[in-house]
Amino acid sequence: MSIATALFLLSVLVADVVGASCGGPYANATDYAGNDLSDKVNVETPDECCALCASTAGCNAWTLWVSGSTCFMKKSSAGARSFGDHVSGVPSGPAPKPPTPPKPAQAPPCSLTGAMSNGACLCDKPWSGPNCETMNFKPVTFPQGYGMQPDSMSPVHPTTWGGNAIYNKATSDYHMFVSRMTNNCPLSSWGSNSRIDHAVSKTLTGPYTFKDVAVPTWSHNAAPIALHDGTFAIVHIGTGTGSATGGSNCTTKPLDAGWMPQLHTFQSYRKAGAAAAAAAAAEVSPAAAGSTIHVSKSLEGPWLPLSPNTLGGCNNPAPWVHANGTIYIVCGGSFMRSESISGPWKTVATFSHTGGPAGAYEDPFLYNTDRGYHLIYHVYNTGENPPHGHECVNSTVSAHAFSADGFSWHMSATSPYGTQVALANGTTVTVATRERPKLWFDAEGKMTHLFNGVCSAEDCPNGPSTGCVDCKYANWDYTLVQPLDV
Repeated sequence: MSIATALFLLSVLVADVVGASCGGPYANATDYAGNDLSDKVNVETPDECCALCASTAGCNAWTLWVSGSTCFMKKSSAGARSFGDHVSGVPSGPAPKPPTPPKPAQAPPCSLTGAMSNGACLCDKPWSGPNCETMNFKPVTFPQGYGMQPDSMSPVHPTTWGGNAIYNKATSDYHMFVSRMTNNCPLSSWGSNSRIDHAVSKTLTGPYTFKDVAVPTWSHNAAPIALHDGTFAIVHIGTGTGSATGGSNCTTKPLDAGWMPQLHTFQSYRKAGAAAAAAAAAEVSPAAAGSTIHVSKSLEGPWLPLSPNTLGGCNNPAPWVHANGTIYIVCGGSFMRSESISGPWKTVATFSHTGGPAGAYEDPFLYNTDRGYHLIYHVYNTGENPPHGHECVNSTVSAHAFSADGFSWHMSATSPYGTQVALANGTTVTVATRERPKLWFDAEGKMTHLFNGVCSAEDCPNGPSTGCVDCKYANWDYTLVQPLDV
């Protein structure tokens, strides 16, 4: 079953007719595509959107994008289609007939990471497998990434949790923007102590050296992008209105891993994590949701908050700048676009994760190639390896979605990568979890490296009931940059 068909069936199950002409009846899970007259943000209810249409000259129909709180006023109700998170209607008279169910869409061959050749998939690097569903990597050499060594801000290795880099051709160096916990705190304090560091390296894999604080507390899950006008943006969660050393003051010294990740038991770091979590809970912390965009004319900053921010509420946004300058972003289950970082943002499609690996989906990373659009997710499954789920060697950590046109999305049933990291010395390291995926692309548009926030523990004996995914709150965490086999 295609995602479009699943969305339609879901809309039939949950949809009902509400109200009566500006009062209803309205068509739930329905969008009137095209025929736009104007739009207005901060509209919360179908009745409010209907009333706006009724008072606007030339408006004969309307669509409310519910989670985006945006009312689109239309010249007509033509183009009705099934579209989750939308409610449509006309200012008077009965609601039009619901849209015709979409025909089942067949998934494109080879996961859009290869092409059929003589009846079999010929995969693009770094992909392999019968359906080009698995990523291949090159070994890593430690130290690398960010968080594996002490720096000027910390006498011990800092806790960091994923980011991405932008190359500065003028200075021949790489600028990483990455989540870091302040005041020697572990990841359990992320809801109050996270900020976005600016770190630099002459090589993409690092190790990166701390340069300055790009966005202070509270800010998290940095997604830096280069815009077509020569400026830059960091899209993230949190407000970034605190200080560079805000949050809890962790008095328990984190374990010093030196130049290489040591494998600590859950118990050995549990006390430090619990102390930090308790201190964080005692403070008034910004909500771990929403979206702020900081912009700068230079990778060196200063980074200023974009105002107004028309993106609205968006947890863990995933931006991508198309070669034509259009900015796409995934926000929850919506695929959106804008011609400017300032907006306005239009929803292109909505989707689910039906058919992908079992688990909870988060941390999307969006990109496109000549074959189509792609999403890489962090996925976790708290029911794996019963009864405890603390053997992390085969934990689910990733998923891949793909679309040929941006409208119809499909899931690969296979995770593109797991918890195994090959080292250049011939050994393999298991990480308890591997989150915040972000791919790096070179000047020719070829993906070459994967950035992740990873937990150093190989397993979590006597750890949390949720298993390996939550070992990160009581173990050393760092940002890994692994080269792809391309």
